[in-house]
Amino acid sequence: MRGVVRDRSRRAYLDVIDRLIRRGAEGIIAGCTEIELLVRPEDVACPYFPTARLHAIAAVDAALR
Repeated sequence: MRGVVRDRSRRAYLDVIDRLIRRGAEGIIAGCTEIELLVRPEDVACPYFPTARLHAIAAVDAALR
């Protein structure tokens, strides 16, 4: 549902991220906006790349150049 973020969903994503880190992942790419609603940078113990946010910042930077 739009705007509903469940702890169960967040935990499921964090469990996957924890497994990836244990298997050697050195960073996590949040490849869709919904993931950014569930997982915050402070939730992850390695570099975290929220792509929607990064693209928005890059678009503003390009527009202002």
